[in-house]
Amino acid sequence: MKKSRSIVVFIVICIGLIALFVVNIFIPPLMNDFAAKQDMNRIKNLPLPEQTEISETFYLAGNLNGNGNKMQYYGAVLLHSDLSIEDIEEHYSAYRKGKYDLLVQKQESQNLEEIERNFGFDDTIDADVSDGKYYLVYTWGDGIAPFCWGIDIRAN
Repeated sequence: MKKSRSIVVFIVICIGLIALFVVNIFIPPLMNDFAAKQDMNRIKNLPLPEQTEISETFYLAGNLNGNGNKMQYYGAVLLHSDLSIEDIEEHYSAYRKGKYDLLVQKQESQNLEEIERNFGFDDTIDADVSDGKYYLVYTWGDGIAPFCWGIDIRAN
């Protein structure tokens, strides 16, 4: 009787450890992607300046720039606008929460220039930006604790 009880306890502990391992490996990457998507959606849901429309949206989580083990969360919206970069910058500065939030840059190429590593992410823009009226509004966000502390191979 004691031997069968010990076997049951051992099996329950093994199943618990396997479940903990699986949760720690698979959930953090999903939650990290979700955090980056939230950053993109936050920009997307802000009021647009006059004479402006959303052309494309992007989000990505991983070690995107520099060296070291870290997660970075990137959300961006490509805008097509007749306004100047100064006008767009002024519009989004009212919603800015920090130094790396709602940054605006003129988009002059088909590539997202601030992403050094893309992990298979298509970092090219579909829109023809040659008319000079495209602007990228992007943010570097934060993860969702405690998931951002978990194992995500993209952080290396």
